[in-house]
Amino acid sequence: MKILVIFTGGTIGSSEGRKWISLDKSTSFTLLENYKKENGLDVDFEVENPYSILSENLSSEELTSLCKLVSEKAKGDYNGIIVTHGTDTIQYTAAALAYTVKTKIPILLVSANYPLENPMSNGNSNFKGAVDFISKGAQKGVFVAYKNKGSEFVDVHLAASLVGHLEGRDEIFGLEEKPFAQVKDGEILLNKTPIIYNVLKREVEFCASPSVLVINSRPGDNFDYDLENIKAALIKPYHSGTLNTANQDLKDFCKRAKEKDIPVFLANVYGGSTYESSKTYKELGLTVLPFSAIPAIYVKIWIAISLKENIKEFVLKEIAGEFIK
Repeated sequence: MKILVIFTGGTIGSSEGRKWISLDKSTSFTLLENYKKENGLDVDFEVENPYSILSENLSSEELTSLCKLVSEKAKGDYNGIIVTHGTDTIQYTAAALAYTVKTKIPILLVSANYPLENPMSNGNSNFKGAVDFISKGAQKGVFVAYKNKGSEFVDVHLAASLVGHLEGRDEIFGLEEKPFAQVKDGEILLNKTPIIYNVLKREVEFCASPSVLVINSRPGDNFDYDLENIKAALIKPYHSGTLNTANQDLKDFCKRAKEKDIPVFLANVYGGSTYESSKTYKELGLTVLPFSAIPAIYVKIWIAISLKENIKEFVLKEIAGEFIK
């Protein structure tokens, strides 16, 4: 079995010093050596290292170079590709790869909650789970493998389904009730049928600043946002998919956006019964998306702007299973 491992930094590529957690290129070899020592599976690992950053420093430059590299390598004779990444922005990179990479093999992003030398680190478990998933040839596409605290399983999530981290927590979750698959002791439990990808046919050069306004709902917001250079707005509603639609400030914001031809999207809204406050969404000019995760939609808007596509039309077309059924 032949697997390409692409190292990009992050906690899984760092070590703990006296004061700081810092990048350490030697940990790349530690990860592979740990796997070889602890597991009997015969794997031929090839290595690429396009850049090394802490993932909070992720920019358009890294996203563009990684998407191009993975797209090219996915055409090779590998059984799978593993990308090591920091946890802070893994949701964004995962979505970017899901949208842009056409693949006939599994591609998995893995990260760690602590550096590998820390006994509480899940980095080695996440890596092993990714290798096991690839070894079974379970599904082509882009995924994230991550073992949450207290779990027996390494969860394998669809790349475009991941939500942002809970405050102060390092667990990773998707919008779905269960992850796509779970891995334990080399066995794969599939919880969801394979999805069909409609990957972009154009190469994406991510623009340096997409100028997307992201708004988290909170009481008392006066919506006095400067829209001068904004190309799109993305609102995260309250957990039940609601907004304070009685708020005149929200109405004025939507009016200003409409006058400037700025699409305003609403994600995280699930189907079923809705509250009365949502009946004016259409009247306000809000585009309510099918149930979807904020990081994936943010990246999708970024791609639309980078490609100079009609933003609203582009975002409404499903590409990589980002609309959760």
